[in-house]
Amino acid sequence: MTITQSSIVWKKSALTSDTTPAQNGGRLSQTNSPAGVRGNIFPGIQNSQRVSGVVLLRKLFIKIETANPETLLDPKIFIAALSAGDDYLTLRYTGSQTDTQDQLGNARHYGIGTLQESVAQGATQLRITLEHSGAAALQPFRPGDLLRVSNKTDSNPAGEEEYVSVDDASDAVVTSGGEVTLLVSPTTLAWTVGGTVPVLVSSCIQPGDVSATYSAFAVHSAAGTYSDTANLIPLPIGAVCQTWTVTITDPATGTFRLDGDTLGSGVASGQMGSSFRPVNPDTLTPYFTISASGWGGDWALNDSMTFTTSPAAVPVWYQQNIPANAASIAASTTTVTIDGECQ
Repeated sequence: MTITQSSIVWKKSALTSDTTPAQNGGRLSQTNSPAGVRGNIFPGIQNSQRVSGVVLLRKLFIKIETANPETLLDPKIFIAALSAGDDYLTLRYTGSQTDTQDQLGNARHYGIGTLQESVAQGATQLRITLEHSGAAALQPFRPGDLLRVSNKTDSNPAGEEEYVSVDDASDAVVTSGGEVTLLVSPTTLAWTVGGTVPVLVSSCIQPGDVSATYSAFAVHSAAGTYSDTANLIPLPIGAVCQTWTVTITDPATGTFRLDGDTLGSGVASGQMGSSFRPVNPDTLTPYFTISASGWGGDWALNDSMTFTTSPAAVPVWYQQNIPANAASIAASTTTVTIDGECQ
């Protein structure tokens, strides 16, 4: 079992709005955000927006889509390339599968800069220039951050990279204008600046291991039981963010109905005597499995059990920052990368 590059996909959120924050973001949709396609994340910028400056937000989900149970271990998410235009990107992370822009609050920013001074192996200080001086106010580098240092690019895929940690001390990050000095754990590589390929330094989101899960399982019955909860763990490809209710509709035959908190009533129906695998119509794979062997005790009419499933997906907010009087950004592109190990 392996998580391959092709099984990691970027999905759009269900809601999109640049005028109503409560209608921007929300849950994962089944719409892919294709790589390398103009306008795949943000809309085209109007000239008036470019002149006055604007900040736009989009929520994307980095989703594992495998047909077998898989866990992405210790993932790191970071911006891996500078913007090709006068805009600049920052990432924000709350960990919520359902939050909308109005709930983003003070979620911090993660960003990128360029190493300004060559350093020897074992260096404990990095001086970088932020992608844009306006990023300084967003504090994309902070004490305790994990940093990715790399000279890898699309044109230089055989470059090198390493991860270092910013010291936890309050003075480990010193910002002056668009420059930031970072006190870090010793580098394992020497880095030389001034060549044709820049050395980029990115702060990393660390969301923790990523897998499809279930939680909050509860039986609402005086005498009924259910014991085989291990099979409730959804497969990554079919999992969604949903609170499910299984309600007994005919105790004599063991018939039950499945409802979802957003998918609505009557998603599917089943019987206790057979394993129940309701199909996600978007992937044609099960949302989860309720095993026939798990049922026990005496279930009555309208007894129920509830649980919540979560997809193997990391929700990340992309923030496009367009300074006032920016030059044309029609061809602006950047790159966001996830790095991790599979189990």
